[in-house]
Amino acid sequence: MCLWLAGCAGAAPLPPKAVLLNQAGADALARGDLETADARLSLALEYSPHFVEALVNQGLVELQRGNFERARELITRARAG
Repeated sequence: MCLWLAGCAGAAPLPPKAVLLNQAGADALARGDLETADARLSLALEYSPHFVEALVNQGLVELQRGNFERARELITRARAG
C-alpha cells in the first residue's frame, strides 16, 4: 500500500482542483460549517474518487453529523486507497 501518492510508482497525480477543493472543505470543517465542507469535499471526490484525504475529511463531516454508518463507509474506502 502506498501512503504518499507522490512517491507511488504508477499513481496518477491528484488533479489540482481536487486538492484545492479538499483544502476548502477541510477549512470549512474546521470552522464547523458542515454544509460547505460537504459540498467542497463532494466536489473534490468527483475530481478524484480515490483521494484518501478527501475521503477521510468527508468521513469526519459525517461523524459530526452523527451519520456513523456513512462515516464508516468513507473511512473504509479511504483505507482501501
